[in-house]
Amino acid sequence: MNTLLIASLVSESPSSSVAVDPTLITPGPVGFAVFVVLILAVVGLVWDMVRRLRRTRYRAEISERLDAEEALAKQSQDASPSASANPGQIPEPSPNDDAVG
Repeated sequence: MNTLLIASLVSESPSSSVAVDPTLITPGPVGFAVFVVLILAVVGLVWDMVRRLRRTRYRAEISERLDAEEALAKQSQDASPSASANPGQIPEPSPNDDAVG
């Protein structure tokens, strides 16, 4: 059974005897249009991907800067709690400031 199947596949089919001019087999204008559309789609996708990656990187940089500023503000607030308790006001002198000696 297998030999019969292999023999039928190996034998030439009637359509293979027809000679076709290879210069007549071209994609034509439709193939060209499809190719151009594919190129434009790929360029558009790459452009969008680069834009999104750049935006993500900038957001990460800004987030790091804001975190550093918050940490610095927290450190300065912890270092001088009296100055941060009354922002914009001049601290009153303590009675020990007048004593010399």
